[in-house]
Amino acid sequence: MTLKTIDDVRALIAANPVSGTPAEMRAAFARLAAAPAAENVGATPLVLGSIDALSVGEGPTLLWLHGGGLVFGGPETHLALAAHLAGRGLRVVLPAYRLAPDHVWPAQIEDTMAALDALSGPVAIGGDSAGGLLALEAAQRRPGRAFALALLSPNTDRTGATAEVRAAQSEHDAMNDDEQDAALARLAFEDRDGWDPEVSPRLGPLDHLPPTFLAACPDEVLSEDARLLADGIHEVGGGCDFTLWDGMFHMWPLWPNAIPEGAEALDRIAAFVQAEAARSSAG
Repeated sequence: MTLKTIDDVRALIAANPVSGTPAEMRAAFARLAAAPAAENVGATPLVLGSIDALSVGEGPTLLWLHGGGLVFGGPETHLALAAHLAGRGLRVVLPAYRLAPDHVWPAQIEDTMAALDALSGPVAIGGDSAGGLLALEAAQRRPGRAFALALLSPNTDRTGATAEVRAAQSEHDAMNDDEQDAALARLAFEDRDGWDPEVSPRLGPLDHLPPTFLAACPDEVLSEDARLLADGIHEVGGGCDFTLWDGMFHMWPLWPNAIPEGAEALDRIAAFVQAEAARSSAG
């Protein structure tokens, strides 16, 4: 199916609900996020420590953690996103971290840290949805390692502080709802307390984060997660460029060829990473 407009993407999402068993969710998400084959976007396989990954493009390195609730998704589902960023002068590295429930937490952050530690030289870290959670926690665990942090609709809070907004936005968010989000968290985190900073990373240290780009949309389930994180970073004097994109839904930048606002968000990430890479090398 050729996707030309946001309505095409909405129709595809409606026809392929990400539900059922983990295997069924993985297959449905793969259909949603289908991108050109790796060779068509110039993706190169590599191994970071013991973690398989794909690398796309040349330029400042951006380690990108894919979304999917820590249960589905992979480097292949995010090739359209990676190819767009690569076309704006970045090297995007997509690690294939282990997925729940086959591997429960902390397997995902362990693989993220292994991939990050295996990269040499300056690096930015980014991620979407649950991948944003991983990116944020990686920056928290390695203060000073990344020169920039880019987050798209990250999961940041499971304390209940965002429950009202999550419930209200479930009917508006084409890609995600509160019930599904909670079910995925149970598969990944099992019975961990929502006040654990590994489950709600906005509660973790925010005072040593690198300059941060943060984007979400007002009508998605995780909009309040993003706002609370932005507020927390600003409260400790950190730098956070926070934007809400009207009219979008969760993970909208996965389809940059069909959704101009998705392409624009990725363009802004690329410009942000390029600027911070130049600032870091000069300073």
